[in-house]
Amino acid sequence: MFEWIKKHKALFIIICVMIFIALIGVPFAINLLFKVDTKINVFQAEWSAGDALGYYGAVLSFLGTVILGALALYQNHIIKEEADKKAALLEEKEHIENMPKFHLRFSGCSGFGCGLSFIIKNISNNISYDIKIYDIRIQEFGKTLWESSKEFTGSSLDSKGELNVHLDSPQFNDKKELRVIACMSCKDKYSDSHEYLLRINCVYPNNYDCEDIKELA
Repeated sequence: MFEWIKKHKALFIIICVMIFIALIGVPFAINLLFKVDTKINVFQAEWSAGDALGYYGAVLSFLGTVILGALALYQNHIIKEEADKKAALLEEKEHIENMPKFHLRFSGCSGFGCGLSFIIKNISNNISYDIKIYDIRIQEFGKTLWESSKEFTGSSLDSKGELNVHLDSPQFNDKKELRVIACMSCKDKYSDSHEYLLRINCVYPNNYDCEDIKELA
């Protein structure tokens, strides 16, 4: 409360002045006006100062009720917004915690790039469905040297489960650096789809590193 007053001194002073006028100034003015004797019939009061003060008090009471009701509605709106934000954050957190996560590793070949194979392992505690690995290519400096005609699929992959992908790729002894690139898609337990990019760097002779699997936004 005091922090709000420090930050809004001008507004606080205006509110105090308005309250003083409403509670002291207006009743005093009403009482003063009824002491003035006017000769003009239009301005001659047909009720007493007490009636006017009673009416003014009723108006203040009505305004106070309306303001308190509006404040209560506003407060309930703020509370609901905060509750909705908190619920959304909790739902998002739970959603993230239940996402499947994968690890990619090279598992062998017979010659530089020949019959290359790699393993995708589910390293989360959540099952994934409808796994598909497609658009598998071997490149050199961005140029595609070989592209697989096959797609590899799996109905599901349990926690700690592995999917072994064995390619019928040729041998590239005349090359020094290769990169294996593939796309992967799957569904989580919420039936939401996810897309991934898989990459493995290969340096002759048979040095495979920088295995990377990245989810695409």
